[in-house]
Amino acid sequence: MSQITVSPPRPERRLARAKTETIGDGRRWTRSAACLAAAGVLLLFANGRFALPLAAWLAPLLLVRFLRTSRPLAGLLAGDAVFTGAALVIWQGVAPLGGWLYVAVIALLAQGLFSIYVVDRLVAPRLAGFKATLVLPSAWAALELAAIHVSPYGSWGGMAYTQFGNLALWQVLAITGTPGIAFLIGWFASVANYAWQEGLSERRVRAALGGCAAVLTLVLLAGQARLTLFPPEAATVRVASITASDELLKQAGAIQAPNREQLAEEKWTALCEACGPLHAHLFEQTRREAAAGARIVFWPEAHATVAAEDVERLIDQGRQVARQADIYLGMGLSVQHRRDPPPNFENRFVFVGPDGGVLFNYAKQLPVPGWEAESSIIEPHDYRLPVVPTRHGLVAGAICFDMHFPWFVRQAGEQGADLILSPSNDWKAVDPWPTYVTAARAVELGASVIRHTSDGRSMAVDYQGRVLSSMDHFTTPDGQRVLVSHVPVRGVVTPYARVGDLFSWICVALLATLAAIACRR
Repeated sequence: MSQITVSPPRPERRLARAKTETIGDGRRWTRSAACLAAAGVLLLFANGRFALPLAAWLAPLLLVRFLRTSRPLAGLLAGDAVFTGAALVIWQGVAPLGGWLYVAVIALLAQGLFSIYVVDRLVAPRLAGFKATLVLPSAWAALELAAIHVSPYGSWGGMAYTQFGNLALWQVLAITGTPGIAFLIGWFASVANYAWQEGLSERRVRAALGGCAAVLTLVLLAGQARLTLFPPEAATVRVASITASDELLKQAGAIQAPNREQLAEEKWTALCEACGPLHAHLFEQTRREAAAGARIVFWPEAHATVAAEDVERLIDQGRQVARQADIYLGMGLSVQHRRDPPPNFENRFVFVGPDGGVLFNYAKQLPVPGWEAESSIIEPHDYRLPVVPTRHGLVAGAICFDMHFPWFVRQAGEQGADLILSPSNDWKAVDPWPTYVTAARAVELGASVIRHTSDGRSMAVDYQGRVLSSMDHFTTPDGQRVLVSHVPVRGVVTPYARVGDLFSWICVALLATLAAIACRR
């Protein structure tokens, strides 16, 4: 038997093959780098201060594509660096932090958000076909569920808020809450990447694209049908919300000066008396709006600064005005205590009926982390949201940041609230995102919401998210900042108000199942 000898490749062939592989690797690296660069640009507009709705859909796609075409460790490190850098830009000024504390907190939060891409990169490639496209969306919904219940910032940064104005899409909030829109955005990114990677010639790819397109189309059609066929038809009530003049607010703000414990008695008394013109102005505006036909009048968050020893007198004055004008009056109070160090103030919303009775005296339950949380006296701290019957339906009250926590505000939906009043206070950099957050609660819970804020965007929306009235604090002349809203006196029952985060928990179970299958392989 003859022996066949295989000669080694010639040096020329080895060099040619190495050169071809090097060129191929170079091209792949160039395409991956281009995806990362494009993703980095779009991430600057995918959320936060400069958010554009379309960028929120495209940035995840390009980031996923980069990660799938890169080596796992190097790709994840580079993607994380770009993602964190974009986060530091888009949340600048929005988070009430400064210096290294801002960098540390935002970078830490960015790691949590980027974790969904880590999960997708490690799990999805171990799954075949359609199943792989469900990893990113289920991880995203699970992350938003965790943020809602664990993060001190609640649902802040949720992808649903980037889609404000897309009412047809927003109707899904009534079923899934905000994680539902995160799921759709993540699924779009995964399916589009799947088609990009495999090509449209594969039948299973076309099936995945068709399924995703069908679901998105169904969501939009169903949302549009709800808006068109089932609009609010109940009678409306006129509600007026009031912002006092800047000069009066500045004058009354002196009572919040530091070292108040060291002030002489006469100085403290003088500071307390400086609040008198502000209180008189607010009551004068309240009477004027009642005479114009408003049946509910309320003031923004912590708008009437008052010393603790004078708060009962101020509430009694409000009861008298409500009784005389035959209105419901909501008073946003900043109750100052003469002591240092903090906590030394109470953030309260007192709601008075036409008979002069106090329907609720509510303390803000979830202050913003940082100065407010450290300075707030919360009594009682029972996480109960007030919902009371009125002539104009069931009315609930929640102060500003409380509305960022769906698990908390869902009490209004569970009790069938028709209207939620949300006195608030913002700052320039954060405007108008807290207003978008509040509007989402209206669709989720089936209740109209009025958010009146100082230094931000005030807005009234019905339970389908339609804007009924709005006012920009920064473009409205001082002394004329009154928002008049005509809102339905009846809300609706929504699935989310009844079953809460059921959809999100289904996504958690789905993610666990997919991860188990991947581990077995």
